[in-house]
Amino acid sequence: MKMPKNNKALSPVIATVILIAVTIAASTAVAAWMGALTWTFTTTEQIRYTAYQWGALDNSISLTVKNTGPSALTIASIQVDGASQSSVSPALGSGYQLAKGASQAFNITHTFTNGEQYNFMFVTARGNQFGP
Repeated sequence: MKMPKNNKALSPVIATVILIAVTIAASTAVAAWMGALTWTFTTTEQIRYTAYQWGALDNSISLTVKNTGPSALTIASIQVDGASQSSVSPALGSGYQLAKGASQAFNITHTFTNGEQYNFMFVTARGNQFGP
């Protein structure tokens, strides 16, 4: 089959430039989409223990924590040796909001025994657990 001589095709140089431009546009769109996903999924919570003080007669402890994460968080519960504590001041209720950079002392009333070792755990509303 013969091709008519009056039909002109696209120059290989122009076709290459168009292909490169389409590839760059597509990769830019994918990179922007993945970047948006990364920023929303990588927000982290971080609590740091800054101080503790035993109360009189070893029936309470005051734990001071600081929110060192990038945003506010909600403390859902405080555990002593894996058991959630209900005698906490300030009361946790449906959660205690701790602003970014804020510190808070929590007083935990419990029957502690002198000389025993206890594990304390702060659990956030997202389910993250923070121990000393």
